[in-house]
Amino acid sequence: MLSCRTPPSVLQTEVHPRCQPSDLLDACAEQQIKVMAYCPLAHGATTLLKSPSLLRVASEAGRTPSQIVLRWSMQKGLVPIPHSSSFARMRENLAALDFKLSGSQMAILDAMDVAERASFDPSKIA
Repeated sequence: MLSCRTPPSVLQTEVHPRCQPSDLLDACAEQQIKVMAYCPLAHGATTLLKSPSLLRVASEAGRTPSQIVLRWSMQKGLVPIPHSSSFARMRENLAALDFKLSGSQMAILDAMDVAERASFDPSKIA
């Protein structure tokens, strides 16, 4: 970063409750780089969306698992960019804007991290 004439302001990387690269997220926060979370729903992976922990929070909040994950992302200060070609799913995703998760609900989702990527793994490049 010291050699950057124009430091980056946004980093796009995979982040969801089962993939929370804390070192990277901490470094971005320290450098004031906003994190754009691609694949925030893990491409619909059942290991995420059917997780008993997530289903419990969704039931408690009266929301869908997808809405819970998107809300978690936003409350973490991330910018989630879910993909959908379905108008109904787009509407469902937008409903993540009108509620908040409690501290204990956030802690449950934070505890789901197992470094499981649903997409491309950048550590396998070099």
